[in-house]
Amino acid sequence: MWFNLVFVFSLALSYGWAKSSSSYIDSLRLASYSLENPETYLQYYLDLGEDDRISFEARILALETAETLSKELCSFKDILQIYSHRGFIYREQGRLASAIEIFSEGFKYLDLEVEDGYETDQGGWYLIEYGNLLFKFELFEEAKETYENSFLKLKRAHSLDGMAVAYNNIGLCFSKLEQLDSAMAYFQKGYVLRKEMQNEFLMTHNLLYISRIYLSQNKELEADSILQLAKSFNKSYNEEIFVIDLQVGWAKIAISKGNYLEANAYLNALENRQKAANNYNYLATKIEIFSALNNSDSLLIYARQGINLAKRISNIDLEVEFSEAKSIAFRSSDNWNTDSLKSNGHLLSNLYKKQSDLKSDIVKRLFKANQEYIKTSAQNQMLKLEDQRKTEVIALQERSIFLTLVITLLSLIGILIFIYFYRNLNKTKNILEVIGERTRVASESMTTAIISFDSKNILRFINPTGRQYLKSIGLKKVKLNQNLPDQLNSSSRSAEWSDIFLRIREEGNSQNVSLETNKGKEYYYVYDLTRVLKTDGSYAGGIISINDLTEIQQTNMELAKKSAELRSANNAKDRMISLLAHDLKEGINSSLELTRYLVNNEMPKEEKDSSLIMLESNLAKTSNLLYKTLDWVKDQGNQQGSKRRKINLLKLVKDVERSMADKIRLKNIATNYNIDPNLKVFIDSELIRSVLRNILSNAVKFSEKDKGEISIFTQMGDENYIILHIKDNGMGMSSQELNKLTHHDYHEAKQGSDGEKGTGIGLKLVQELLLAHGSPLQVQSVLNQGSDFFFRLPIAEN
Repeated sequence: MWFNLVFVFSLALSYGWAKSSSSYIDSLRLASYSLENPETYLQYYLDLGEDDRISFEARILALETAETLSKELCSFKDILQIYSHRGFIYREQGRLASAIEIFSEGFKYLDLEVEDGYETDQGGWYLIEYGNLLFKFELFEEAKETYENSFLKLKRAHSLDGMAVAYNNIGLCFSKLEQLDSAMAYFQKGYVLRKEMQNEFLMTHNLLYISRIYLSQNKELEADSILQLAKSFNKSYNEEIFVIDLQVGWAKIAISKGNYLEANAYLNALENRQKAANNYNYLATKIEIFSALNNSDSLLIYARQGINLAKRISNIDLEVEFSEAKSIAFRSSDNWNTDSLKSNGHLLSNLYKKQSDLKSDIVKRLFKANQEYIKTSAQNQMLKLEDQRKTEVIALQERSIFLTLVITLLSLIGILIFIYFYRNLNKTKNILEVIGERTRVASESMTTAIISFDSKNILRFINPTGRQYLKSIGLKKVKLNQNLPDQLNSSSRSAEWSDIFLRIREEGNSQNVSLETNKGKEYYYVYDLTRVLKTDGSYAGGIISINDLTEIQQTNMELAKKSAELRSANNAKDRMISLLAHDLKEGINSSLELTRYLVNNEMPKEEKDSSLIMLESNLAKTSNLLYKTLDWVKDQGNQQGSKRRKINLLKLVKDVERSMADKIRLKNIATNYNIDPNLKVFIDSELIRSVLRNILSNAVKFSEKDKGEISIFTQMGDENYIILHIKDNGMGMSSQELNKLTHHDYHEAKQGSDGEKGTGIGLKLVQELLLAHGSPLQVQSVLNQGSDFFFRLPIAEN
C-alpha cells in the first residue's frame, strides 16, 4: 500500500501544469484507496499513461504498472490498449526497437475473446498502431495488409471512426505504392464515413488527402475546388487547425503550374505562425521552391530548420532528407567553401550509415515480430484445441469419478453394478490410450522437427522430421535414451548445439532464425527453444522445435524478381508510347507551320502548289505514323516485337529530310549527304524514321538562320555495322548539358536559335528507342560550335 502511495506521489511531481497542491494530493490519495476496487486502480494508471502532459518516463512507468495489475487480476480487456500506448510512446520518442518489442509482446493477446466485442475494438486500434510502425519503415504492402485486418476487427465492433482511420491509412499505402486510383477510392470511403458521423473536423482531414491525390493526377482545378471546400469546413469550427495544410496545398498547386513566386506567397502568409516552423510539409515545400529558384541562402535556412525538426522528433529519414537539401544549398551558393561542403558530406555519410544500420536492425526485428505473431496465433489455436480436448477428457473423468462414487456407495447392490463400473473404467482407459496414440502420431507426422531431452540431456523423444534434420548435419543414427550432446559430437555443428543446450538451461524460452549452408545450398531455419521446469521450479529438460522456411523464402524471392520484371516491362511500354505521341505532335506541328505560312504569305501559284504537295505529304506521313502507332499498340497487346527489314539508308534519310523541308527552307539551312546510295541496313524503318526526325528537327532548331549547315554521313564501325552521323554547326552544348543527357529523369526544354519552343523529351525518348534497337545514342558537342549525334546500325546481309 505504501509503495503504491509513493509511486502515485512521484507521478504527481512529474506534471507540468499548475494545480492546487492540497486538493490534488487529496485526489491522488483517494485514487490510491481504490486498492479496495482493483479495477478502478488499474484504470487510474491507464489514464496516467495516456496523459501527454506528464514526462515520457512517468507515462511508461504508469503503463507498466497497469500491465502488471492487469495480469495479476487476469483482466485482459485493457491489455492491448496498454501495449498499444507503450508502443506509440516509444515510436514517438524514436525508440523504434523498443516499440517493435512491445508490439511483439502484445500479439499473444490479439485473439482473446472478451464479452461485448470490447477486445475486437482494441484489437483493431492495436493493429492500426502496428501498421503505422510498418508504414514508418516504408513497408507499405505489409502495412496495407495490417490496416485491412484492423478494418475487419473495427467493422465487427461497429467503430465508424476506426473504420474511417483504416480506410485513410490503406489509401496512404496505395498512394505510396503509386496506385492513385485505389488511394482515391479509399480516401473517398473514409470521407463518406466521416460525413455520416457529421464530424466536419475529420471531413476536412479527408478532403486534404483527396486534394493531394488530384494534384498527383495533374488535376489542379479539382484539387483547388476540394481545398476550398475544406477551408469552408475549417472555418466552421476552428480557423487555425488546418490553415498550414491548406496554404501548403495551394502552394503545391502553384508549383505544379511553375508559379514558384506565387507558391512562396502562400507560404509567407504562415511566417508568423509558431507551428509552421515545426511542420514538415511547410518546410519541404519551402525547400522545393527555393531549390527551383536557385536561392541557396533561403534554401540553407529552411534546410537547417528541417534538420532541427528531425532531431527533435528523432526521425533519421527526415534528417537525411533535409541534410541533402543543405548539401545542395552549399553547392549552389556563390559563397560556399570546401570545408563546409566536406563537413556536411561527412555528416551525410554518417547519417546514411546510421539510417542503413537502423533499417537493417528494424527489418530483422519486424521479421522476428511477424514470426512471433504467426507462432502466437498457432499456439493460441493449439491451446484452444487442447482446452477443448481437456474439457472433453475432464468431463469424461468427472463422469467416471461420479460412477466410482456411486459404485462405492452402492457396492452392496451386487455384481451387476461392479461389472458396469469395470466396463466404464476400461472404456476410459481405452479413450486415454487412443488420445495418447493420436498425440504421438500427430507429432510424428508434423513437418516441424521436435526434439525433447531431460535435465541430463538424455534424448527422450524425436519425431521423423527431427531425425531427418539431424541426419542432414552429419548424425546418421540417432539413439533414444542416450546423451544427445555426445551423439552430436560427430556432427558438423556440434559447437552450435552445445550453445543451444546452454541457452535453454540458462536463458529459458527463446527463438532465433538461422541461415545454414549444406552441400552448397542455403537453408533457412527457425529454432524455438523451450525450457521445461518441474513443479518445484527446478530444471527438467527442454524441447527444440525446428521449422524449415527455405521454400517460403525462395518463393518470396521469386515473387519479388517477377514483380521487378513486370514493372520494368510496363515502364518500357510507357516510354515507347510517349515517344510515338511526341513524333505525332511533331508531324502535326510541321503541317500547321506550313499551313500558316501559306495563309499569311502571298506567293506564285507554282510555289503554292509545291507547298500544298509538301503539306499533303506531311499529313500522309503523320497519318501513316498514327496507323503505325495503333499497330504498335496492338502488337504490344499480342506481345510482338519490332519489325525489321532491309532498307536503303540514303532513301530513308532523304525521305525524312523532305518531310522537314519547310522548316529547313524557312531558316535557309544547307544540307549535304555522304552516304553510299546502295547501302542497305536491317532496321525497323518506322522507329528509325522517328529517331532521324527527332535528331534532324533538333539540328534545324539549334542552327542559325542563313548560316546553318547540316551534314549526314556514314563511316564503318565494327564488323557488319555502320555508324550514322547527323552533324550541325549550331548552338552546341556545354559539358554540363552533355552530362545531364545521361540522367534518366532529365527532360529540360531549351529554346532554339530563333526562340523555337520544345518539350525537352525528344532526345531522351530517342535514347530509349535506340537502346531498345541495340544502338545506344552517342553525342559530341562544343558550345557555340555545333553537335554531332551518331549511332550504329546493322548492315543488311545479302
